[in-house]
Amino acid sequence: MKLRVLASGSSGNCYVLEAENDDKLIIDLGIPYKEILRGLDFDLSSVKGALVSHVHKDHALALKDFEKSGIGVFAPYLPRQKMFGSLRFGSFMITKFPLPHNGTDNYGFIIQADDKTILYLTDFEYCPYTFKSYKPDYIIVECNYQKEYVSRDLANYEHKIAGHCELQTTKDFIVANKTENLKNVVIVHTALGTCNRDEIKADIQALSNCIVDVAQANMEINLMADVPF
Repeated sequence: MKLRVLASGSSGNCYVLEAENDDKLIIDLGIPYKEILRGLDFDLSSVKGALVSHVHKDHALALKDFEKSGIGVFAPYLPRQKMFGSLRFGSFMITKFPLPHNGTDNYGFIIQADDKTILYLTDFEYCPYTFKSYKPDYIIVECNYQKEYVSRDLANYEHKIAGHCELQTTKDFIVANKTENLKNVVIVHTALGTCNRDEIKADIQALSNCIVDVAQANMEINLMADVPF
C-alpha cells in the first residue's frame, strides 16, 4: 500500500491512498481540482472515491468539482450524508467518527483495505476515542504545532489551540492506540512557524518504534509490510 502526498499543511491537504490492486482513495480535497488531476497524472480511472473531513477550504476546496466528475465523495459533515456510518469505495471500507474542531463539524476515518487498518485524523483538539481493538497498521495523524513555538500574539491563536492537535496530544494518541500491528505513523498538517518537523519525527519515532514520516507535498510513502528494526 502506498500513500501519495499531494499537499499537507494550512494552505491545503490532499492525500492519495493506493491499494495493492491499484484502487485509489483520495483523502481530503483541499487543493484546486486541476492540481489533484496533475498529481494523478490526469488519470482518474482507478480513483474509487474521496473523503472530506470537514468544510474548511484547506480540506474541501475541490469537493464540488469531484462531485461533478462523478466520483463518489464521502463528506459526513454534509446533511445529506450524516446518516452514513460506513460505506465502501472499491477496495476501501470506510467508517467515520466525529472529532472536535473548534465548533466545526469534523470527522476522522477508519479505512480498511488489503487486510490492513488505517486511522486518519486531522484538525482536532483531542480525540475522545481509542481504536486499539482495530489493531491499526498505519496511523495518519495531525501534529499542527508545538506549544513552545506558539505565541499568543498569533493572529489565529484561538483557532489553532482549540481546533488543532499539539505534539503531546499526537504522542498521547499514538501511545493509546499502538499495538504490535502498528508499522507506520505519518504526521500531517504541520504548520510552518509553529512546529519543528525534525523534532516531531524524532519524538514520535522514539515512542512508537515504527517508521515515521512527516508529510510534505510530492512525497510518496511506501507503507511497510514489516518494520525493518
